[in-house]
Amino acid sequence: MIQMLAKTYRSAPLSHVLAALDLKDADSLKAFGTKVMLMLDSAEVGNEENEVPVVEKVEGDVVTFAANPDNSKRNRSGFKEGANYCDISSMMAKFALHGQ
Repeated sequence: MIQMLAKTYRSAPLSHVLAALDLKDADSLKAFGTKVMLMLDSAEVGNEENEVPVVEKVEGDVVTFAANPDNSKRNRSGFKEGANYCDISSMMAKFALHGQ
């Protein structure tokens, strides 16, 4: 789920990210985010040189995800209020099918 958020948004409100990941606070997110890696560009699986932690930083109540082609190619890669579960599950299904 955190990789999906990182591929969709460059930044998002901390409260929404915590709720989506069922985490308690920013420290939990920072710890979790440093363990989950995001492959950049067309990196080969297992090539650690092209991997970065999925969470770039947490400042105040904003989470900034690592820049990647998916979240930085759009002008509006920031979080938009009003996304619901159906929208997110649809994106996840497309992402899962694209990865096969």
